[in-house]
Amino acid sequence: MNLLRKRVVEEIDAEVSKYDLNRALPYLITHTDALINNYERKLVSYKNAAGHPVDYDPAEKLGEQEVELIRLHKNYRYLIEKFVQLQPEGSTDLRPSQFQYLVGMIDWLLTLYQASDSLHYGLIPAGVEISDEYLINVTYANDEVLNAQEEIFATEQAGIELGLIGNPEDRVASPWATEVFLPEFDESPISHVAKL
Repeated sequence: MNLLRKRVVEEIDAEVSKYDLNRALPYLITHTDALINNYERKLVSYKNAAGHPVDYDPAEKLGEQEVELIRLHKNYRYLIEKFVQLQPEGSTDLRPSQFQYLVGMIDWLLTLYQASDSLHYGLIPAGVEISDEYLINVTYANDEVLNAQEEIFATEQAGIELGLIGNPEDRVASPWATEVFLPEFDESPISHVAKL
């Protein structure tokens, strides 16, 4: 398992090294922003639907969106961090097909890390099957139970977000606006790259 993870990381590193950091980083940040924007648009749509009779459960739909957002955002962040780590100076422009390939490889890498942790620490009984073509299938004991628990949690969190359940007075909010901290981020070590 460790050898397989190492080979996947090597493949990701080799692919990332083909691109130029200064041209790829805006592309990656734009896609991450688009992912978040898409989620926020759906959030507003489900908030509006929560007060009206609709033929679906807004909390359930938002829960599905949150699970997808968390998975993809994690992959996108890993990819951005990989570019910043390697500081590639390649000559190839990052295109949608290469971006999708890298995100897919990262998704499998993080799946392997999760399966490895489950096996190593005995968190959840898991099995990993690797075919002759190096296709990987990770299975967990009680997969249906885990998926159902994840869906219940996501739906409940979405219900809280939509104001359908919970006490609004129990919500935690920062007394400071996020905008107050933005100048500090502008002075970060990688800000010179983002400005290019």
